[in-house]
Amino acid sequence: MKKVLCLALLVLSLFATGVCVAEVPNLKGNWTVSWGGYNAGVGYSNATQNEPFVMAITEQEGRVFSGNLIYKHENGTAASEELAGVIGSDNKSLYIAGVNQGYSLGSIVSKDEIELIYLSSGKAMSVGVDKLSRVASAGIPHADLVAFVDNAVAYAKTNGREKAIKEFNNNKSAEFIKGDRYIFACDFNGVVLASPYLPDDVGKNELHLKDPNGVELVRNQLSGAEDGLRYAYYIFPNPAHNNKLELKLTYAEKVDDTWWLASGIYLSNMSANFSQESRNNLISFVDAAVKYAKDNGKDKALKTFNDKNGTFFNESFYVFAYDFAGNVLALPIQPDLIGKNRIDITDPNGVKFSRDMIALAKSGGGFTYYIYPDPARNMTLGLKLSYVAKVDDTWWLGAGVYA
Repeated sequence: MKKVLCLALLVLSLFATGVCVAEVPNLKGNWTVSWGGYNAGVGYSNATQNEPFVMAITEQEGRVFSGNLIYKHENGTAASEELAGVIGSDNKSLYIAGVNQGYSLGSIVSKDEIELIYLSSGKAMSVGVDKLSRVASAGIPHADLVAFVDNAVAYAKTNGREKAIKEFNNNKSAEFIKGDRYIFACDFNGVVLASPYLPDDVGKNELHLKDPNGVELVRNQLSGAEDGLRYAYYIFPNPAHNNKLELKLTYAEKVDDTWWLASGIYLSNMSANFSQESRNNLISFVDAAVKYAKDNGKDKALKTFNDKNGTFFNESFYVFAYDFAGNVLALPIQPDLIGKNRIDITDPNGVKFSRDMIALAKSGGGFTYYIYPDPARNMTLGLKLSYVAKVDDTWWLGAGVYA
């Protein structure tokens, strides 16, 4: 993309005209990007061959806006590239520059649609057509949250650990305090490094800290950060609501091999109430299933677990089972998935619940949240609290209850 100077000159030229800024389109929000193009030495490619990008516009002042382009590398890891742009005086034309070579020109088709033409010259010449659709404010994949964490990671790498931790602990930080959104940091032993709204926690080892439903919130985030990045749920005080306990979706990312950081969004309208009785019954049910499997062998156990008329399927619970590679062994409500690999399956908010449960099973078992179809509600998606345990070194099982 063109040099920042080119963008600056463009901005100045627009301002110099004295164009009225009335009715300037508001582009803030998340936009999913589907595309098709041509790259020198590679050939043609399109969105059916590559996962769509997400453009997160986080700031806008008049005609000038900025944000991040969120995408995945071929190895599946997420990446983020800063961008900035200008809306033309006709309130339709768009000019966008990023940190790499090339630039995009386009137009606002409607309040929820954008079309961009990407051009990059030189030996690595490439062209593309991007079609962008606005994501509803309550939608996913929460690209603005990813951009917020990416920005904090970049700040830490640029300024060093000591300065970054000091800034993340500053509850007046203009850059890293955005309402109920803030940066939480920890090392890989579970010691808290930054917690701006709970400063007394800094320096404590919270590796086994549990939320009210028994979910180990630091360990679950740490497990994801070790993989590079991961979403997770837990219940935590919301500073914007007088520290009321609410369900939170967090995104964790590793800074280096010694520490990681995370931020999240509160899902204030989503109930996460699970009684102590239901959690105790869940543990007992899973423990009984593990004992049955060990006493009767894997083949007989899986046949029983997959039987909707069997002893391990009732109105409250059913058993699901996987091997440690993520292959489905038992799933009575979705029998067509048996034998399929779901290692990287995600819920609607990007939570890789299969990987989370595998990590839990390997470490001795425990609770985790995710969103999943509820058979008691005609397979409507609902928040599920599951408890998992290892049967042996080759497979594990679990069961869950819905909020």
